[in-house]
Amino acid sequence: MVLLYQSGYVTIKEYNTDNLTYRLDFPNLEVKSSFLLYLSEVLLTTTSQTLINYPNVYDALVHNDPDQFIKEVAKFFTTVSANPQPCRENAFVIGILALLYMSKDLWVDNETPTQLGKADITVRNRDTVYVIEIKVDKKDGEALSQLKDKKYCDKYIEDHRYDSYSVVGIGINFNSKTREIIDSEVISIRVK
Repeated sequence: MVLLYQSGYVTIKEYNTDNLTYRLDFPNLEVKSSFLLYLSEVLLTTTSQTLINYPNVYDALVHNDPDQFIKEVAKFFTTVSANPQPCRENAFVIGILALLYMSKDLWVDNETPTQLGKADITVRNRDTVYVIEIKVDKKDGEALSQLKDKKYCDKYIEDHRYDSYSVVGIGINFNSKTREIIDSEVISIRVK
């Protein structure tokens, strides 16, 4: 982490004097995108060119089509090279984040904090907030169930800045070995 800080890949965003901890973040979107591309290449044994060739992933959310988004994500993961090691959840999250950060039309965040936990990915376009929960090798419905149980969407329902936004929850469950989507669900929390 010291090397990332000293090289400028991360900056100090916050210092907590009570417990003497730092919160680090990327200095800008370009650095964050390039770092996610690099991590995707390493964790998923894919290439930056492959990631760049999937604009339909973010276009689906720009055009409010979460079902198409899931199809495009599934299509992307079929291009990832075979690897004898099963993928962990963070590899899928990083891969999707790298794809989404290619879009200038979306606001994208990961590990979005809420009162009961952190949503894996949050995406906002001009009129909709998508809260996405990723699971790996879990039972059907578990991703969306966590999204509901932990009330990840509530912050966008209760915050009046988002009153004009629709709020949609997306749960996706991957197979760690085949990298296929084995279960996905979409739920409209609020429709505007």
